[in-house]
Amino acid sequence: GDRRVSFLLFLFISSFNSYHADECEFPSVHGEGSPTWGYDEIFACIKEASSPPDTQRSSFQTISTIMESYCFRDIVQDSPSSPGLLHIAVDIQSDFAAIEQKIPYATDYEFQQAITQSFRKLKDAHTIYRKPLCYNYHALQPFVLSSRIDETGSQEIYIKQALYPSMSNGVNYTRFVNQTVHTINGIETMTELMTFAIDHGYMSKDPGSLFTQSLKDYTLRNMNIDDFPSSKSVRYQIGDEPEIIVPWRFANYMSYNISIIDCSFDSDEIPAIHFQSPNAELKMRQNFLNNHTWTSTSTSTFNLKLLFSAPS
Repeated sequence: GDRRVSFLLFLFISSFNSYHADECEFPSVHGEGSPTWGYDEIFACIKEASSPPDTQRSSFQTISTIMESYCFRDIVQDSPSSPGLLHIAVDIQSDFAAIEQKIPYATDYEFQQAITQSFRKLKDAHTIYRKPLCYNYHALQPFVLSSRIDETGSQEIYIKQALYPSMSNGVNYTRFVNQTVHTINGIETMTELMTFAIDHGYMSKDPGSLFTQSLKDYTLRNMNIDDFPSSKSVRYQIGDEPEIIVPWRFANYMSYNISIIDCSFDSDEIPAIHFQSPNAELKMRQNFLNNHTWTSTSTSTFNLKLLFSAPS
């Protein structure tokens, strides 16, 4: 009979470009000083990061070719009704056609983000698009949010922990620990987090799971997957205190330095395709490499990792 293969898809796409500005080189926090950067510093580098039209087209063509093997293409166009789960209505072919029509994007980030948002709508933890490693830094707020039940039996959000003293700019954020967060950006906190969960979450079709994910992702965002914050700061009303404004800071938590506008891979970061079935892995790896040429000097390089759950 007809067998379907479900796969866990991670794509890492990188392109060379002509920018090599020192001010866009961000050292790892594992070095001295645990440096962080401001919104304007990071955003200026993002706007400088361009990729040639041919690179965008070849990159996108590779992604499109791989997604032809996505076995749920038909289902996600109109997902079956399932109590408690979100309805998914994503026409991958139409989405990809719209992206292709807009190539070339003015900046590499706009191009990467268009692809990211298309994949995110699937709400599928097994099919996630990741931007190139040069975007592998984090946007930070100095809090850990958590949920609890108050004395009336209602759910509330509170500050579980204060983090990153080096980015506090003299503000004592520890005084907010264990305090209730009443509003975020002027919106009731549960409402704001649930909206963020539905719009930005990608790990599940279950709203409850997405909400749980949002407790972490709202204040710690990986730019490799998430959107760049839409504003320079977040407003909180916590406990009995007046509303505070907390600026976003950015840090590189990788073990290596990152240059946002130079997205080239090292020569040893060759494409890898891994399957759970050894026979399938060998056959698919050979078929893939027979049809693609990979060199460290190419104007466009790809690091692809496909994990198939295939019959033995």
